[in-house]
Amino acid sequence: MNQYEKEMRMMFGDNNIIKDPLIVGRTLTGILDEDLRIKLKFIASEVQGKYDTVRAVIINRTSGEVDSQNFLFADIIGMQSRPNGYDPIAPHMWDNANPKGAWYIQPTVQQKADIGDTVLTYAEMFQDPAYALNMQFR
Repeated sequence: MNQYEKEMRMMFGDNNIIKDPLIVGRTLTGILDEDLRIKLKFIASEVQGKYDTVRAVIINRTSGEVDSQNFLFADIIGMQSRPNGYDPIAPHMWDNANPKGAWYIQPTVQQKADIGDTVLTYAEMFQDPAYALNMQFR
């Protein structure tokens, strides 16, 4: 298991929202309800190899993509202080010389939980029958 898979598991693997999560590399897929699936993926929003975002895609199993949203780590947990006193930097994982991935500056366990909670709150909206009904009439 590489670092990306460990981080996916830590942030999203143990919750009551995504059922039967399957994690491979930087991607997690799972079931939200009878008709809806979710795909989460660590992506690089600006610089190749610097994974600073979770992309969430809600998929209807028969009609395709319902909605998608990008969650930038810095928007959720803020910029990270560098130990050498230089300007803060956006939190990200990167390949560097290690294709298995590593955090550039390790966020706290609470910060990782905050990222997970934010993305899972988004996913949970689609499990609400009232919200799903409103989506059909847009």
